[in-house]
Amino acid sequence: VGLFLSNRAATLRQLDWVPLKELMNPIPGKSSFPGIAFYSQGWITVHYLNSSDERRAMLKDYLRRINAGQSFGEALGAFGDIDAFDREVRQYAKQNQIPAEAIHYPQLSAGPIKVETLSPSDSALMNLELRMSAGVLRSRAKAFADRVRSVTRPHLADPDALRVLADSERMGGNRTESLAAADRLLALDPASPWGNYFRGVNEVDALAQARSADDAAWAAARARLRAAMKSLPNEPRIARAFYESYSRRGVLPPPVAQNALAHALDLIPRENSLRLLVVRDYEARGLLQDAIDTLAPLAYGLVDETEKAKRLREKRQDEYREVEDEDDKETPREMLVRLLAKRDAAAVATPAAGE
Repeated sequence: VGLFLSNRAATLRQLDWVPLKELMNPIPGKSSFPGIAFYSQGWITVHYLNSSDERRAMLKDYLRRINAGQSFGEALGAFGDIDAFDREVRQYAKQNQIPAEAIHYPQLSAGPIKVETLSPSDSALMNLELRMSAGVLRSRAKAFADRVRSVTRPHLADPDALRVLADSERMGGNRTESLAAADRLLALDPASPWGNYFRGVNEVDALAQARSADDAAWAAARARLRAAMKSLPNEPRIARAFYESYSRRGVLPPPVAQNALAHALDLIPRENSLRLLVVRDYEARGLLQDAIDTLAPLAYGLVDETEKAKRLREKRQDEYREVEDEDDKETPREMLVRLLAKRDAAAVATPAAGE
């Protein structure tokens, strides 16, 4: 614990040192330093702060200040003279050796390992399912669905095969075929969570595309997603679809859907599009600080993009985009700058009690 990786440690030698008063107080839209500095300098700073009881107390105070609502700049007061602190950490980083602790575990027995032969359908579909989970270009989605349809044809009594089929057909834009696969799943098991999910999400796609105002139809699709979510409460895709059964209609989702979305982010916190959806939800509710706090790890963790890099990333995202009305042209950094300005403007417009 605390031992560095040699390839990571090399960045501390190769990069110009960013003063900690800048690194630990980044200003969106203004600060300009390599994103890797957050990793390398941040790592060695935390290591230094854990090297003695006195320094651990400083780290604890720093985190307490942030959790109490202080800005990053204000919280730096926990370190006293920040320039002197910077020199200490920089000197610490120049060492060829740093303390680490070895943890020894008793010999563990894994117990018997059971190996099972894949079913014929699983064997036939494994590579296709892996390919689908990695992402398929929109331009190739229909051809991919054709291939899955061909492979699953002998296995239409197998729920896993039908799940993959329903998924690939929807991805390929073949709503009728995806619904048919979902109905086969429901015929095998009326409570099938994936049957309910694919029927529900395809119905939401159709209603959103038609800009339908049919309350009963929206409620019916939503009920299927709710049933799927009840059966598989830890499946992020279903929780997100349930939330979007409201947002894609243009209405603010109720707390039960908001909670489901937040739970989905807890399950896969590195799913950036999901994090941005949670941020937009908080903003829509006027919870600007919650939106900022949720967005900050993503916005601060990315390097600033050139216009060319941004266009290339957007083009790549469009190539894989599943839902036509998805919109993330605003980068996380741009969004953070806007939310901070919005929060500050709201604070000026509504002064605290007694002011």
